[in-house]
Amino acid sequence: MPLLPLGGCSNVVLPDVLEAVVLRAGDDSIQVIGDEAGKRVLRVGAARDWHAFVLWSVAEGYGGLENLALIPGSVGAAPVQNIGAYGRELQECVVAVHGHDLRSGEARSLSSEECRFAYRSSVFKEELGDRFLIRAVDFRLAVGGEPRTDYPSLSDWLARGAYGRSAQEVCRAVIDLRRERLPDPQTNPNAGSFFKNPIVTCALAEELLARHASLPVYRVDDERTKLSAGWLIEAAGLRGFALGPVRSSPRHALVLENTGGAGQDDVLALAARIREQVLDHFGVRLEVEPRVYSRAAVLEATW
Repeated sequence: MPLLPLGGCSNVVLPDVLEAVVLRAGDDSIQVIGDEAGKRVLRVGAARDWHAFVLWSVAEGYGGLENLALIPGSVGAAPVQNIGAYGRELQECVVAVHGHDLRSGEARSLSSEECRFAYRSSVFKEELGDRFLIRAVDFRLAVGGEPRTDYPSLSDWLARGAYGRSAQEVCRAVIDLRRERLPDPQTNPNAGSFFKNPIVTCALAEELLARHASLPVYRVDDERTKLSAGWLIEAAGLRGFALGPVRSSPRHALVLENTGGAGQDDVLALAARIREQVLDHFGVRLEVEPRVYSRAAVLEATW
């Protein structure tokens, strides 16, 4: 059977039966391996729970990860998706990723540049998809420093609550914000944000803004603009919409919830309906963010 590396499985859509030998890293250690101009380099085992590591880092006085609190999953899975939230992405803090190529058997250490991080993507999701077992990640974190709080929804939330501006306080605010706006996967099974925020041409963004003034937009560069997938889904009338045992969450349209007994086909059927209606309404194609596994895909990736 093929070998398949998985972390906490919080951002995957699995079939009823996964025909593979699943590998999970076992090291959850944290080591200080260097100091660089007011920053500390840490090596963290891939099995470490991501949120627990974020809480540990801010408690130790390190800055840089506080915006990424309460994201489910493991440290080893975090580079695969290049996780991000509230204006920060993992790639800003990663020095290197260590692991094994399951196809060649080679132990490898990839620099941040070799990881080819992109929006919700990396070499571990593309060229090395499902064939690289991540064993540890090196992070470069500030000792102290000012947290980044200029992301609109986070800035607004901080202004409304009794929060300070330290990394610990921003971490607390992010936890409160996520609990307020996102369904808990422990009680409402889901795979997190199901679609990426689409990146479109500036011309299309301006055309959509002329018709929908409340559409959130984030300029990427001179030619591209990022749109809010959640806003597009809600504006298409699909917030809370259910198809069989799966629904778009009433709390956040971007999250698809299993309301009981759903399988992979049920989840993908609703995802297809959402993509069709958003395309019809706005001319924008949504891209699925979680990894969708089938037997054919596993075999193709690992053999």
